[in-house]
Amino acid sequence: MKKREIGTILLIALIGAILLFPLFGLIFEYLVIDPRKGLRLFWMTLADPAFLSALRFTLWQASLSVIGSLLLGIPAAWLLAKHRIPGKGLIYALLTIPMMLPVIMAVLSFVILYGENGLLNEFLRFLGKAAGIEFPRLELLYSMRGIVLCHLFYNAPIVAKIVGRAWERLGIAEEEAAVTLGASPWRCWWSVTLPKLTPAILSAAAITFVFCFTSFAIPLILGGKPSLATLEVLIFEQARLFLNLPRAIALSLIELSIATLFFFLSSRAYERADIDLLPSRMASRLPADQLSAVRFVSLIVIALFFSMLVFSPLAAMLISALREMM
Repeated sequence: MKKREIGTILLIALIGAILLFPLFGLIFEYLVIDPRKGLRLFWMTLADPAFLSALRFTLWQASLSVIGSLLLGIPAAWLLAKHRIPGKGLIYALLTIPMMLPVIMAVLSFVILYGENGLLNEFLRFLGKAAGIEFPRLELLYSMRGIVLCHLFYNAPIVAKIVGRAWERLGIAEEEAAVTLGASPWRCWWSVTLPKLTPAILSAAAITFVFCFTSFAIPLILGGKPSLATLEVLIFEQARLFLNLPRAIALSLIELSIATLFFFLSSRAYERADIDLLPSRMASRLPADQLSAVRFVSLIVIALFFSMLVFSPLAAMLISALREMM
């Protein structure tokens, strides 16, 4: 091993020791030196109404975010995997932008677009004046809706990318056989394609759940009230506002245990989703790939809806910056 690599490892170990020593010190005190005290602390934490309320809300908003991400990401994956779209590689690259964007920037873009004085409400006021109709002001943020929408902004592209890549690798010999035997495109998808895509879908769902379950800045900013506090927000309050580090550590360990379980499930599903099947040369002959009028309209609707949710907040942030510069 080179001296440079040894130095890098020692530096990382030193920084880790400095940052994690207080945490390990408290864990050692409560679980090793006085385990009864630690068990009593965990029991009090589990029985705390604030913890139970935060846990229920965390599970609920994470579940809604997963369902919404799947409902939005799977059609987008179908759009990318089953059709010859110019610039598909660029589209896949654009799907990584939300993942690289700082959370505070994402929240700011949602405030600019969906806030009470945001661009969307400005547009509705403009339409109302032009048509002589007073549209009601949209109030999407600072509620469960705002939290879930912002989570969809982050996680729907993840679902589309994971499922879309897995879909592209699927062999279509079984689909061809089903179509030859007279199966409709819907029956072919339900009986043949979906079972082969299930590992990828479960992997994307587990990753999305972990991201939403451990989300901090989005519920903190867009929640706006104690009833919308997640476990992460509760840990922040205990550690920063009340300086109750033992309770914060107990909450962190509980959350870490749940997140680790879903990380394990996600890794197992992702391994099963790594299907190594070459696409058939007969793909162009499948009726499912023919671009009928219904499929064309479906493509347009999916593309518009996905773009509105994922790319419109980024466009709103850019428009706001340009307006400030002018």
